Amino acid sequence: MIVNGLNDVCSKLLNSTDILQDNILKNTIQKLQQSLLNRLGDVENNNILVKTTFLDSRFKNVAFKNKIAAENVKRQLTNLVANMLHSTGDQLLINSQATASESDTQELKFSFGDSFYQKVSDHKPKGTAISRALLEINRYLEEGIISRKSDPLLWWRSQKYN
Repeated sequence: MIVNGLNDVCSKLLNSTDILQDNILKNTIQKLQQSLLNRLGDVENNNILVKTTFLDSRFKNVAFKNKIAAENVKRQLTNLVANMLHSTGDQLLINSQATASESDTQELKFSFGDSFYQKVSDHKPKGTAISRALLEINRYLEEGIISRKSDPLLWWRSQKYN
């Protein structure tokens, strides 16, 4: 995260012997650090910032100083993905039941795709929603981190069907 980087630079500057001798510069750096803390708080406990940082393919979980915070956001995102998978599965079940009842009331029709569509509707993904979500999150983390100059939205668009 950028804030962590700024804090690191400020800390290094404050530990520098050259800075310690210049009170004006030392006070400026201390005020900058204090302002970052006052305005932004503990960024690794900010729910929105940690999720967006984790999902930014330029940073992922590497940007976190606190590994517990990184694990917490990973768990939160895993649960969110699992909920999405679960609700998507419920919707698919409802749609397939509706399609089945429609076909029962209509006269028999034969189609090239009928057997394929039946196989697709009968196919159930293996594992629980949580295990599949964890697999997706881990696959994301195993992908390399993209260049800082790259656009993470373009990266996500390119990964849309993977």
